[in-house]
Amino acid sequence: MINELKAYMQEHNLSQRQVSAQLDVSTSVVNQYLKGNYPGDVKKLESSIRALLQRIEEKVLDRYTFPYVPTPKSRRALDVIRYAHLENDISLITGAAGLGKTQTLKEYVRQEKNVIFIETEPTYTAKVLLREICIRLNLSEKGSLHDLSIAIIERLKGTGRLIIIDEAEYLPYRALETLRRIHDKAGVGLVLAGLPRLLMNMRGRNSEHAQLYSRVGFHYSMGDRLEREDIYALAEATLNTDEFNGLLFEKCGANARRLNKLLRGAIRTAEINDRPIDQNIITQFSEMLVH
Repeated sequence: MINELKAYMQEHNLSQRQVSAQLDVSTSVVNQYLKGNYPGDVKKLESSIRALLQRIEEKVLDRYTFPYVPTPKSRRALDVIRYAHLENDISLITGAAGLGKTQTLKEYVRQEKNVIFIETEPTYTAKVLLREICIRLNLSEKGSLHDLSIAIIERLKGTGRLIIIDEAEYLPYRALETLRRIHDKAGVGLVLAGLPRLLMNMRGRNSEHAQLYSRVGFHYSMGDRLEREDIYALAEATLNTDEFNGLLFEKCGANARRLNKLLRGAIRTAEINDRPIDQNIITQFSEMLVH
């Protein structure tokens, strides 16, 4: 497992600090483990490492990954992100899974270098989140929640930077409130993106989080499905033809993630069989996709 972790770090150019934050352990634990002299519970640590590598593997997109395509919905989302950045405001972007939220966020990060981008996970606490931000800012991740927050605020003041948090619905209220405080004190923009329940997390079930939600400048909901024009734009950019637009729209259920899988599967199948993509290939592969 040591070699697997080293390979992962080398492939993604990660430091021991970054990996320790992903595993929610101290840097010294990672350092000792990599040297083969970790005195703690090795089985427990390796279980966490194995889970991390499995999550990363599931996220890795192969050579059939398609570039960002500007659809009407993604353009509107980019406008909301840009507003938060320029005005140092807070913006929310919500929508069902598979609508291209993450792709859109990453496109903005590609365009603008003055951005801190973090994809959260279900295990994130307020402290894990702040440690991740500290790593991005080359700050020490040691200290209390208060210490980390103050260090981040001081580093961000006057920088005009933007913090983007993807899958923010995983964050507990304390983490969201900590981000709100950093935004207020440092005067930087903040974009929170996630599933629709993020909105409820921001408001509170009984509106008990009014102070938090009142800071939001814009909220863009991508809804629960893509429009026909969105699907057409994605399909045409990938296949360089509009021949299969109607069929792909029907088979993907107006879901960008499902469309991506369908297109990748169709392309693979066509290459394996040394034949061009046709309606039969698309239909057959669509029947194998999990709904």
